[in-house]
Amino acid sequence: MSIDLIDIKTCSLSAVIAWGIVEALKPALTLAGFAEKGPRYALAVRLAALAVGAVVGLGVHPALDGKGGALTGAAIGAAAGALNALIVAQVKARLRRAGEGAGGGAGASGGAGASAGESAEEGGRDEQPR
Repeated sequence: MSIDLIDIKTCSLSAVIAWGIVEALKPALTLAGFAEKGPRYALAVRLAALAVGAVVGLGVHPALDGKGGALTGAAIGAAAGALNALIVAQVKARLRRAGEGAGGGAGASGGAGASAGESAEEGGRDEQPR
């Protein structure tokens, strides 16, 4: 199996377009009643990335004269959308952990390292032995 340059272009375009559309849809999910930190919200975001990636790949791959037609493009796009959702989730988790580690002392908020939106109990958990 060889990876064609057109497959890479389809994957890249699908991932970027899926990311943009899903980011635009996130406010609609909160308006629809999904709790932003809840599992239903995470599921809806990941499914939206998968579906949007598939639809984009369906249209982009044949337009780039890719081998295998639209169905191959949809599969590549769905994979790109799923990978996109996974990468975004991992980057956010790493940034969140890095922010917790950097805020160990008394910060500008005056709390025990609690960032905005955290309670003092959550912010002080770094002081407990692990």
